[in-house]
Amino acid sequence: MTLQKSMVVLTAIVAFSCLTFSAGAVAQEEYTFHHQIPQVGQQWVQSVQMKIKAKSRIKYPGHQQREVFQLDQRRQNRRLTVLGVQPQSVPRVEVTFESALHHTSEDWDAEPRWEFQAVHGKTYRVWRENGQLVVTNPQGTVPSSEEVEIVRQSMQSVGRGNPIAQFLHQRTVEVGQTLHLPAELARELLGTDTPLNKDQKMPMTLLVVREIRGVLCGIFEADLENTSQLGARTSTHMHGKFAVELDTCRVVSTVFQGPVTYRLSRSIGGESYVVETAGSLQVEMKAETVRR
Repeated sequence: MTLQKSMVVLTAIVAFSCLTFSAGAVAQEEYTFHHQIPQVGQQWVQSVQMKIKAKSRIKYPGHQQREVFQLDQRRQNRRLTVLGVQPQSVPRVEVTFESALHHTSEDWDAEPRWEFQAVHGKTYRVWRENGQLVVTNPQGTVPSSEEVEIVRQSMQSVGRGNPIAQFLHQRTVEVGQTLHLPAELARELLGTDTPLNKDQKMPMTLLVVREIRGVLCGIFEADLENTSQLGARTSTHMHGKFAVELDTCRVVSTVFQGPVTYRLSRSIGGESYVVETAGSLQVEMKAETVRR
């Protein structure tokens, strides 16, 4: 479960960005962003891939240390439709998982044997109520707990503001300029409730501007870091790039990778044990607006 939460780094970037749009004004090497909420009925498609490779050491008092290898891969293609809007967020959406596959193995070099996730080929309504995500099928009934958990992991941004849009709204950025996302916005982007040190900021540099599928996009390079001492001691450090449309401020692609570690102490039947895990996380996303 702790490793799965690392997906939030990707899930937050994808959904936060797709739920909020803006327009850009071009001036040679300077670009100004303006926040604008999408319309009801707006649609986009997302392609998301995640891969975790991890090695865990399990230590029991008086027992020999045991090592466990884990490979976890997931692929999703999903279509989102905006069902409601608010001044700073999109509180209600419909999501169709056109495909949802996963592969797990204790052999890092094994050829993937893809299996369908419980949400494969299904459609859901998602909204936020009293701070919690509510998930139903289009008929209004509650799906299985496994389906609800997968949908919630994928749709954490529903009903929340877009920290990137909040930061870039009415801001002019030069190619080569490095900006620093404040700690509070970085916390929201990372999808964690853990308070960050007020001096901890996320650097993001505008590298270049080029066309992607016929639309001008700014390519940013960024470092995403998060360390938690609550419960399991967790640390992630993701480095990568993301592309932002100049006339919508929508992130249309991301590629991030980096190390993930955590240490967990537990007690069973009066005996304590420790799990120490070190591995790597890779996430990729592409998003495209459905033209009407």
